[in-house]
Amino acid sequence: MSLVPGRIEDFFDEKFDISNPWEMANIGPEHTGLPTLIHTIQRQLRHSPRVKIQLDPGRPNRKNSVSVSIHEPQIVKGRNYLVSKFLNSSHHDQVKKFIRLNKESLLLHARGDISDDDLRKRLRRA
Repeated sequence: MSLVPGRIEDFFDEKFDISNPWEMANIGPEHTGLPTLIHTIQRQLRHSPRVKIQLDPGRPNRKNSVSVSIHEPQIVKGRNYLVSKFLNSSHHDQVKKFIRLNKESLLLHARGDISDDDLRKRLRRA
């Protein structure tokens, strides 16, 4: 199999947003009220909708994050030591509150019904 040069847009249907090829939004504290970034992912197929919560402030770093269920924010997935660190931090209660406040908007975004920008406009700070 060989790769043929071309435009990336040619490989996807018209619903694909070329400006966000990973279909993930990094949303900062100014929109969430949380002390760190969250990463929201659209059109998840392998599991129920989740948000990734970065454990430490700073530049985006998905490797230093845990996944929290939007439907049940007490469910946290990730590397054991990161999950333990998160559950023992003050972030956990803040994140649960944020998800409860924004559940509908987060689910709309996860399904691809609203854009990253629309999600940011709808979010309520925790």
